Amino acid sequence: MSADPENEYFSDGITEEIINALTTVKGLKVIARTSSFAFKNKNIDIRTIGDQLGVSTILEGSVRKAKNRVRITAQLISTDDGTHFWSRNFDRELEDIFALQDEVSLLIADQIRENFGHFEIPAFSNTIPTQHIKAYDLWLKGSYHLKRKDFDDIKKALNFFKEAIQVDPNYADAYAFLGEAYIHAAALNLLPSKEGNDLARSAAEKATELDAENAQAHMMLAYIKLFSDWNWDAALIDYDKAIKYGLSDQNEFITYYYIFIKEDFERAIQVAKRVTETDPLDVHTHWQLGLIYYFARDFEEAITSFNKALREFFI
Repeated sequence: MSADPENEYFSDGITEEIINALTTVKGLKVIARTSSFAFKNKNIDIRTIGDQLGVSTILEGSVRKAKNRVRITAQLISTDDGTHFWSRNFDRELEDIFALQDEVSLLIADQIRENFGHFEIPAFSNTIPTQHIKAYDLWLKGSYHLKRKDFDDIKKALNFFKEAIQVDPNYADAYAFLGEAYIHAAALNLLPSKEGNDLARSAAEKATELDAENAQAHMMLAYIKLFSDWNWDAALIDYDKAIKYGLSDQNEFITYYYIFIKEDFERAIQVAKRVTETDPLDVHTHWQLGLIYYFARDFEEAITSFNKALREFFI
């Protein structure tokens, strides 16, 4: 709901950080970025959104940034009747943004628990990824463009991550996401495949040097070792580390782990089905499920999933 288009990257980034925090609450179904963002800036009845996403509660709000101040508004709305049953405003200095994200996530989770039942709320991370707010701002811009995944956006993402690293050479997340941007650049033929994968490997390795428990970096290394090196044993080591250090099991990469490394198609199907439940409007989630059915040689189910992907694409 944020009004300033110039700050869209910032609003999207903070929203995604809150989504990621809430997904760590066991027993709480949280809709992923792609499907929830499908309703951004659209005037659609809350009950319709609830039906399409299969949820009982909508978290709605805005993020506004001006100079060194940030304001987050958040409200919880019942999809049954559109009732607003909780709302808060948060005004902070921009330097406090990481603590603010944790505070908002904790209050939202606690309010949902109070209204809908008891579940364990984890201690949200107080880890500060960088001491340089400018570097974080550049990382948010890079992440915003990375998720758009077209030619110009990938180029912009690469530049923003590199700028973030210039501001803070010890920013592990910036290196890890730079690695992912290089992988996409290679896939889009912006760079020769080997060059792009080698640059991605170097960036991800640097991220693990700075933060040995960086799940994103280990995920990138596993991907490179699997699809570029075809080194299954090495890929397994990094996948295991990514999972150990917090890679969500609602992630497309985790299905590669079970398809190609573990050869556990049933487990891969279970994971992919959960992803379609939490990201039902994303073309890629249905394509991913179809791919697993294909490798499992269940071709009828594969066709069903591929057709769903096509329907989402044309809608």
